[in-house]
Amino acid sequence: MLKIGEPDDEFLLSSSQSDELGRHHLRFDQRYRGLPVWPAQTIVHLDPNGNVDLLSGAYVPTPSDSGNATTPAIDEDTAVALARLVAPDGDTGTLTKADLIFYATDEGAAKLGWKIELFMALHSNWLVVIDAISGETLASYNQAKNAGVTGKGVDLFNVSRSLRVYQDGSKYYMINTGKPMFGTISSPPYISNIRGAIIVTDAINSPSGDPPKGLPTQYHVTSPAADSGWRPDAVSLAYNLSETYDYYKERHGRDSIDGKGVNIVGTVRYGNAFNNAFWEPSSQQMYFGNGEPYVKALDIVAHEVTHGITEKTANLEYLNQSGALNEAFSDIFGEAVEARSKGAADWLVGAELGSPMRSLKDPHAVDPFSCDGSSRYYPAKMSEFIPKTCKFSNGENDYGWVHFNSSIINHAFYQLAAGLTGAIGMRDAERIFYRALTVHLNAKSQFADARLMAITSAEEIFGKGSAQAIKTAQAFDAVEIYDTAPTSAPAPIPVVSGDDATIFLFKDTAGYRVGRRETALGDKAGGTYLTTKKTVAPTRVNVSGDGSSAAFISSDNDFCAIASDGNSLACAGYSNMFKSVALSPSNRTAAIVLRDSSTGNPSNQINLLDIPTGATQTIELKVPATDAGSISAVYFADAMTFDFNTSRLYYDAATEIPLEDGSKSYVWSIYTLEIASGATLSVIPPIPGLNVANPSLGHVRNDLLVFDAYDKPSNISEIWIPNLTTNKYKLAGTTIGYGFPSFTGDDSAIIYTRVDQAVPSLKSLWKQPLAADHMTASGKATAWLTDGLIPTIYRRGNYTSGTNSGTTAVEFYHAGIDHYFMTAYADEATSLDNKPEWGWTRTGKTYNVWLTQTAAPSNASPVCRFFGVFANGTMGSHFYTVDATECAYIKGRLDWGWGYEGDAFYAIKPTGGTCPSGTSPVYRAYNNGMGGAPNHRYMTTQAEVAAMVAQGWVSEGTAFCGVE
Repeated sequence: MLKIGEPDDEFLLSSSQSDELGRHHLRFDQRYRGLPVWPAQTIVHLDPNGNVDLLSGAYVPTPSDSGNATTPAIDEDTAVALARLVAPDGDTGTLTKADLIFYATDEGAAKLGWKIELFMALHSNWLVVIDAISGETLASYNQAKNAGVTGKGVDLFNVSRSLRVYQDGSKYYMINTGKPMFGTISSPPYISNIRGAIIVTDAINSPSGDPPKGLPTQYHVTSPAADSGWRPDAVSLAYNLSETYDYYKERHGRDSIDGKGVNIVGTVRYGNAFNNAFWEPSSQQMYFGNGEPYVKALDIVAHEVTHGITEKTANLEYLNQSGALNEAFSDIFGEAVEARSKGAADWLVGAELGSPMRSLKDPHAVDPFSCDGSSRYYPAKMSEFIPKTCKFSNGENDYGWVHFNSSIINHAFYQLAAGLTGAIGMRDAERIFYRALTVHLNAKSQFADARLMAITSAEEIFGKGSAQAIKTAQAFDAVEIYDTAPTSAPAPIPVVSGDDATIFLFKDTAGYRVGRRETALGDKAGGTYLTTKKTVAPTRVNVSGDGSSAAFISSDNDFCAIASDGNSLACAGYSNMFKSVALSPSNRTAAIVLRDSSTGNPSNQINLLDIPTGATQTIELKVPATDAGSISAVYFADAMTFDFNTSRLYYDAATEIPLEDGSKSYVWSIYTLEIASGATLSVIPPIPGLNVANPSLGHVRNDLLVFDAYDKPSNISEIWIPNLTTNKYKLAGTTIGYGFPSFTGDDSAIIYTRVDQAVPSLKSLWKQPLAADHMTASGKATAWLTDGLIPTIYRRGNYTSGTNSGTTAVEFYHAGIDHYFMTAYADEATSLDNKPEWGWTRTGKTYNVWLTQTAAPSNASPVCRFFGVFANGTMGSHFYTVDATECAYIKGRLDWGWGYEGDAFYAIKPTGGTCPSGTSPVYRAYNNGMGGAPNHRYMTTQAEVAAMVAQGWVSEGTAFCGVE
């Protein structure tokens, strides 16, 4: 996987060390044929038992034999003479070093070169690498770095701050190259040429719009003097970013956001009076509006940096409880950074802004907010948890109240560090939470997982039964997050029976056509034509979950569908209108990207089409940005794929990144759209220098994804398989060009495209078997299909999609008031589980329903949920109905005391008391108003109904039809 031919010969141990946790770290220099490979150093990390669990640093694949002789065509004297021509005043310089090396960066193959060092003055010490074969200059820069300039500036507090700035001639830049992470091959001031610096840029109140649209062109913050003339907001940001870097390096040994010394870039004056600050994943940097002086607050700047660290470690999904954890860790480490710099934490987020945003010590101490028209305080414990059904007046819910429910975790940290009797202090608490975040939590982690992993981290650092571990448990108890089972991995989808069949493209004299190889239909080894009258665009063909239907874009950019048995080809009839299409496994929903009618360019929208009804929904594509929600910077989406129950759409998209010179770069990465909420989430953040594209989900494991990571200079794609829950990645293979990988029907292998010069299409399909984890390559790849490309693997048969699997609604009972209640919302059920004093306990009865409209069949309807307080004035009850007429009638009878709470879930209305095939009846009984407090119970068997009738309840027949 490392592409190292002889590791024992090519890696030489240069140093070793052990840390306070008993971990070991070995540094290796790389050599090839006895010569240094520069710049390259690899660090191997071992756990206390000596097992390798991390590889970091930089290395290059073993150079190929071709063109890599160790005898230079240009001798040392000639190389030095050439270097003197490159370095300013090089003819006056003293030669201090001339070494023959292999020069290698991530931009191309290693080359034999002369590494020359020339000293002209303290401020001019140049390193030049000359190609030892051609005499070309491979690299040149001033090692003196001019950046060793100490300056100062006045910040937004009117305090003079010491600064590290970069000098280039008579101009000084707000670029701090003085941290240990600074790369020796950097060449400021261009950001693209810098490695390991803290950089502050200025958006100069761009882009326009309220909120701003897109990402701004970045301008350097400069001054004619090192110790004056700096913008106060830039000084504040530079100082606070430096303090944040120092905190993570000193307290946790973390070298920048990615742990590998990546640039830390922050931009001031984003937008015109924009009132927010955020971390933006596609550009991998932070932006700060000046509607409020966010850069003034150290904890807010550290908050945004921590979002970047979270992305690089746990990558907590920015939605519901996972998103609240994401926000909480940023708040927590914002306070930890502030405590290090100022000597103590104030436990207030953004206190420097005048009105704190959140309080870790007392969440109720900050201003309340409105939810469904009612005033609410930030929750301090799980009994105050805000369900995602609650909405702002504009109908939004902050991605499931991530900025609000985070205060529960915030408060747990405060209790651990300072609130509990015998609290363990900030230093121990921050170590525990940092390890939980960076080692144990994953994208889907919930609050219960945070408790478990924090306790686990405390035990790993301080020992089982230690005071720190005990107090960690008590801190979570204090906020009503009790000891429960961790979040389990998603259940596998039943495998469609039958053999793997392949839809693919092949090329003839007219262009690309759709081919099919399905043994059961008598297809030969090379497949057969599926389209003879229509040529197609070179993009993936989408196939329904049962293998019956396929959808594609034609070569004239029309939207076409065809039965996979070759019948019923139909196109929309609109040329140059469509860019790409995806078909849901249920064959009910299509996702479509259109083209602009005048320019032909693809739009930055995805249109969702409900095929049975023709209803459409248009969603503007945006880049998710923590704290800011999202920004409009997406150019267009290309390859798209639905998950098994049509609750999410995964897609790759080009994000527009303005560059310093005014040009634009497009970075491809992978996102997901949660269809019910409209939330856009980052799945695979951008990888510098690579196009991350062509996502395809597992057929059995929808938490597995396979994609191409394409390197344009080398024209090579690495094919990666990530587990979207655990954030573990495995390299499954490499190929020339794009591989367009697809899982087989049981996820036991991937099929991908490889170059084949011997066939008309110049491509063939290969199969790479996978190990039991469905991620790790197992054995060698073998030929799958000759003369084909861009595969889609399917199986013809019954497919268990979201319309069959559904969501489990849970029944609770309160003995004190003799009432029953049910909910399909997991967070609401968890709140009741975590609050036993409320008196609600699970009965063990469940109902299978559909949580969202997109997951439900076309004949499903929303189940209205009402709540009312009745005659005795204290006891309330819930009522549910799938009948739209009954729902509307009750909404209009406010005098009855019922309040509408929204849609509980989706179900099918029975016809004459009978449920359609494939569904199960749920019966309703009424307690006849006993005790002055009406109550209804919902049951799945007639025996249960009879038992309730025997107690005086009244049977009301079939209430709705759920999942069979």
